[in-house]
Amino acid sequence: MNKYSIILIVVIALLFSAESNAQRRWKNEPHGGGRPEQLEKYRKMRLIEFLNLNEEESIRFFAKHKIHEDKIRDMMERRNQTIDDLADLVQKKGAVQEIGKTTEIIRAIDREIFDERQRFQEEVKQLVTPIQFAKFIMFERDFGRKVREAIQGLRPEPQNPEPQE
Repeated sequence: MNKYSIILIVVIALLFSAESNAQRRWKNEPHGGGRPEQLEKYRKMRLIEFLNLNEEESIRFFAKHKIHEDKIRDMMERRNQTIDDLADLVQKKGAVQEIGKTTEIIRAIDREIFDERQRFQEEVKQLVTPIQFAKFIMFERDFGRKVREAIQGLRPEPQNPEPQE
């Protein structure tokens, strides 16, 4: 294990330590700044370091990144709401035609998300060198994977979760 993996695991362990109350909502924490924001700050710091961005490059990069993240967040909220609507239709044994229409809306949102990711990658590609762009793609995959692994290590193993019918 390299030193960055160890540092990442320690930071994530600290972020999700036992002192936090599992029922607490991030936004309602009285001491300001929730754990997700701290993780995002750490991610940004690591990305700047990994891509070796100067101050001007980082400002331009993260301005575009914020716009992208806001768009993705909005699309994911729409997608999740539509999936909730779909679950209601299925549970209430709604009309097959309406269920089909709702699944097509979800697929359309998925295409929008994919298109937005492609648009953002094109913007990033124009801002940085080909090597930095390659490193960006690698960083996104590796950082996400390490966070998921660290979080999974903190949770008990699930008991065969099955989708609701």
